[in-house]
Amino acid sequence: MLNEHINLINSLLITHFGVDQADYMETLYAGLTSIKVYKVTVKEKSYVFKFRHVCDLKERQDERLAMNIAAQRDIAPKILYENYDDGIIVTDYLDSPLLSELVPLSYENLKLLAESIRKIHEGPVFNRTHSILDITMGVIQNLKVHRPSIVGQAIKVFHKIEHEMRDLSILKPCHNDLNPNNILFTREGIRIIDWEAAGQSDPFYDLACPIMTYEMDESQERTFLSSYFKRQPTEDEIHKLALFKRCHLIFYGCFYLFYETQIKGKSLLSEVDIAELKDPIVRSMELNIELLEDDREVQKYAHDLLRKAVEWDVVNS
Repeated sequence: MLNEHINLINSLLITHFGVDQADYMETLYAGLTSIKVYKVTVKEKSYVFKFRHVCDLKERQDERLAMNIAAQRDIAPKILYENYDDGIIVTDYLDSPLLSELVPLSYENLKLLAESIRKIHEGPVFNRTHSILDITMGVIQNLKVHRPSIVGQAIKVFHKIEHEMRDLSILKPCHNDLNPNNILFTREGIRIIDWEAAGQSDPFYDLACPIMTYEMDESQERTFLSSYFKRQPTEDEIHKLALFKRCHLIFYGCFYLFYETQIKGKSLLSEVDIAELKDPIVRSMELNIELLEDDREVQKYAHDLLRKAVEWDVVNS
C-alpha cells in the first residue's frame, strides 16, 4: 500500500506540481484508522496528501462537503485537489505548535477554540446525520468479545444516557472528533482537520470532547463555555454536558478494546490481569495509544476510562 501511495503522489507531482519528485516526504499520524496521511514538501512548500479507502465514496463526499463549508468559514484548510477513485484529498500543510507547548490552554486560545466551534455549529447543515450516540452504539455492538463486567456496567450507563438524550438532543453541524490532534493553532487562527466523522449531531459532544481531551480544569472549562455561549451556561446545559462527558469516556473505552481485539487480534485480558497492571503513562489529550509500548496498557487504559464513566456520579457528587 505504501508503494502504491508513493506512486500516486509522484504522479500528482508531475501532473499538478510540475516536478518529478518531492523535496521531502514523511508519514503523519492519522489516529486509529485505516486512513494514511503524508506530508509532502515541494519547492519549499508543504502539503498534506490524505488517502482513504476507495469504497467509502459517500463518506468522502460528506467529508468534502464538511471541509468546504468549514474552509469557507476559515476554520479548515482548503481542498487543493481530490480524486474519488483513488481516495485522495490534498490540502496545504499547516504548521502548529506541539501540544506540550499549548497545554494548559491560555485564556485567548480557549476563547478562540470556543468561537471556532460555534462557527461550525452556526454554519450550513451537513449532508448526513452522524450522532455520537449512534457511533458509540455501533462500537458497542461490534465489541463481540466476551465483555468484562466493567464493560457491561458502562454499557448500562450508556443506555441510560442514550434514553435521556433522545429527548434532549438537538442536531447541528458538528465535527464529532474535536481532540487536540485535530485542532491546529496557526498564525492565521485555529484550523480544524479530519472531518470524516462530521455530520448533523448534538453540539454538546463537540464541547465535551475538547474539555475532556485537553483535561481542562474548572476555571478553563468556565472560560471555554462562557466564550461559546456568550454567557454563563445554565444548570440544564451543565447537566447535558456531563452526560456527553460520560459518553465520551464510554466511547473511547469501548473503542480501544474493540481496536485491540477486533483490529489487532489481541486476546482480551481478564479483570484480574488488568488489576495487576501498572497505570499506563498516557494523557487523554494525546489520544495516541499507539505510543504505548505494551498492548496490555491499552486495555488497562480502556478499563480506566470505563470505570470513570461508571463511577462518575460518586466522584462528581
